[in-house]
Amino acid sequence: MRLIVPFFVSVVFMLTFVFALGIEGVELVSPSNTSWVSGDNNTIGFSFNYTGDDAMVSCELFVENVSVGSNDSVLVDVNSEIFSNVSLSEGANNWYVNCANGTSVNSSVRVLNVDSVGPSVNLTFPFSIDYSSLGELNFSINDSNLSACWYSVNDSVNVSISCLLNGTELVPIEGVNTWKIYANDSFGNVNSASVSFVFDTTNPVASAYCSPSTVDADFAVTCSCSGSDDGSGINDSLTTNDSSPDTSSAGTFNYECSVTDNVGNTDSDTDSYLVLSASDTASNDASDVTITRTTNEDDVVVLHNVLDDEEFADASNISSLKDGIKVMLGESENVSFEFLNEEFILIVGNVSEDSVNFSILNESVSFLENESQSFDLNKDGVYDLKIVLEDVTDGVASFILSSLGSSSEENVKEEKNLFWFWIIFGLVVSVFVIGVAFSFLKEKNIFRNLFKH
Repeated sequence: MRLIVPFFVSVVFMLTFVFALGIEGVELVSPSNTSWVSGDNNTIGFSFNYTGDDAMVSCELFVENVSVGSNDSVLVDVNSEIFSNVSLSEGANNWYVNCANGTSVNSSVRVLNVDSVGPSVNLTFPFSIDYSSLGELNFSINDSNLSACWYSVNDSVNVSISCLLNGTELVPIEGVNTWKIYANDSFGNVNSASVSFVFDTTNPVASAYCSPSTVDADFAVTCSCSGSDDGSGINDSLTTNDSSPDTSSAGTFNYECSVTDNVGNTDSDTDSYLVLSASDTASNDASDVTITRTTNEDDVVVLHNVLDDEEFADASNISSLKDGIKVMLGESENVSFEFLNEEFILIVGNVSEDSVNFSILNESVSFLENESQSFDLNKDGVYDLKIVLEDVTDGVASFILSSLGSSSEENVKEEKNLFWFWIIFGLVVSVFVIGVAFSFLKEKNIFRNLFKH
């Protein structure tokens, strides 16, 4: 009995001492362990509860063992909160709270996962290049908290799509296209990727041009090739080179022009030029018409002097004089004629699809295709020039110009010969008539009777 009482007294004394000292601890409240957040240091509150004898203590928040915030007035047995004064790292963050007031007490350690970045979105096809054919939209999307995905074509309506459904078939439009793919995570973070490209299935337009269109032998001709394309543009490296062709041989020659756009669509065009032979350009005292062509670019080309049939018989551009010379003129272009040292001008006015208005000899003339008319240039009653509208193509009229009959100088000579012929013929007839009359009067003795009276 003596031993029991002292033991009981000792136990009560020890318990009284322990409770007098109090039991200290820090219990974490939120965020819960391994949870995810997307906020920054101003929106994430780290909550805890301190227990102990002291009515107020000072506590610190540690993230990855670095102090990132404190609260110097934490009340006992009351949920308190500390905000981090630095931005938390993306991904997993270890955190705990330490409270101290003479003695230091740590809480347990929790993991907080931070997700403040949108999903990784990678658009792998198509590329930012030009296409003439195109298939599917390819992409890859990654995020630990992936929520939804969608796409848009040329900023039109958004279309939902499975985040795992790669290879979606989309239909591009002709011209510039912009495709975008979007994704968000469960915290509302959004990311996207886009690509812009040109879809071109239309052929370019080729244009061949040779100037001048008609030249004398061994004179220069320049031919050029150009193209236009509203889609991917012209690939200059595949365009036919400009040319200065050889003009030593007479005849009609073609210049071929080919263009290719940047996705491989092609087009071609042809222009021709006429090289006249030496006989076409020879001068002769008997020539009566010289033709000169003047274009809108003010380039003047003397075509030839119109001679006689035989000299034109072997010319490469005509089979005979009556077939004429071909002259191609656009609106406001003209051809001038020198006829017996007097100049005449044919000026082209309006050129429609199948007709042409032009003026000559101060008269306005309208032709349909294949229509013709002859003109008396010097008003001597003899037609000197025939004009035929052969064709109208792309705003350019093709005229056939022909010299008619013999030259006026020869006409004048013929008229003079006829004049002297009739003079001589008249004199002969007069002498003959006088002789007959004299013989008749003599036989009738009319002169004798007259003298008797």
